[in-house]
Amino acid sequence: PLSTTFGPLRAHTCWQSSPTYPPTQPRIHAITHYVYNLGILTGMSEVSATHFSHLQHFRAHRTPDSVEFFPTSPQLENGEGLESMCAVSSYELVKDEGRRTGHLSLFDCSVLDSVKEVYSAETKGLLDSKWKPHSDALPLLASVTSAGTAEVRAVRGWEERGSKEVEVTTLCETEEEGSLALALEWCSKLDRQHENICVSYTSGTVAVYAYAKEALAEVWKQESAHDMECWGVTSDEHDPHVIYTGADDCTFRGWDTRVEPAGSPTFNNRKSHTMGVCCIQTMLNDETKVLTGSYDEYVRVFDKRMMMRPVTAVRTEGGGVWRLKVMPTGHILTASMHAGTAVVDIENCTVVSLFDKHESMSYGVDFKRGGNENEPFIGACSFYDNAIYFYSHPPLQQK
Repeated sequence: PLSTTFGPLRAHTCWQSSPTYPPTQPRIHAITHYVYNLGILTGMSEVSATHFSHLQHFRAHRTPDSVEFFPTSPQLENGEGLESMCAVSSYELVKDEGRRTGHLSLFDCSVLDSVKEVYSAETKGLLDSKWKPHSDALPLLASVTSAGTAEVRAVRGWEERGSKEVEVTTLCETEEEGSLALALEWCSKLDRQHENICVSYTSGTVAVYAYAKEALAEVWKQESAHDMECWGVTSDEHDPHVIYTGADDCTFRGWDTRVEPAGSPTFNNRKSHTMGVCCIQTMLNDETKVLTGSYDEYVRVFDKRMMMRPVTAVRTEGGGVWRLKVMPTGHILTASMHAGTAVVDIENCTVVSLFDKHESMSYGVDFKRGGNENEPFIGACSFYDNAIYFYSHPPLQQK
């Protein structure tokens, strides 16, 4: 069971089973030498001194763990005007009351040097949130909660936000799973016929829910996908039937949801990650690549034709990689816990920049779509200092 308090920083071995959420220190894998003895590229350059403009700081209502800009993109045929909408989700344990709670804020980033919070509400503890990638009558935000549920919310009144209040209503939610729901992703951003959500849980379970007519229905489930907390889950952006998962047991696995009942994974990589796997991301513009982020501080790149060994790896020294975002320039944006927020060049195995103003662990990061994509506008959050930052990054060269 999860502990009910946030304890001091301490190391966990990979077989212990009483973590805090979010984890304050990585578990240590017994075979910490494996990847490095294979001669995998793990280069790290000196981080250049970087000037960030339009820097703004907000104090979150609760400890924040997720930052998500609306994914406006010509490829996704989303409506114009929504690219300035940014959701910040929070999860917090109220120690003296012994309960978990959360918060959802929406920020208007239409004017880069004058970001405004336009919506704020208490919620269940929100551990991850993702916007529905395809255009609907209303923008939809899916979240997973400390109650073990997945929820879908609709945003109303964004276009009139200067003259009236923005409204957010919950359209549907799943039944409680009995453990915390940790991560989610909308399945296949390129296929409008498969508007499903994949969700992972502290129990190690992974499930897929179909979203239709303002309802979520379970369509696939793997009860024992992992032996420990499943921190990362995503679908393949080029195949809605393929799911990737990563967990505190240091394993990285693939699943085919067409297999019923759920059974063995399509691959089972136990050796590439020396600590827990926190996040996974496929690439919209390269269907052969899958990225992972780990407590061991590395971003790894895998080729789908050889998933048992990474083709390259880049270290964000000083912090486990909690979240990954693929930028239009081909760079990787990471929330790297104690290290801060990094921009990574996976081709040259370098960290291009590091935003280190966070005074706690960075768990959420994203960039604004549209506009000058070579000079990204970034949102990031860090946990115990209740900090939310917005800033513009200097120009990046297209990869």
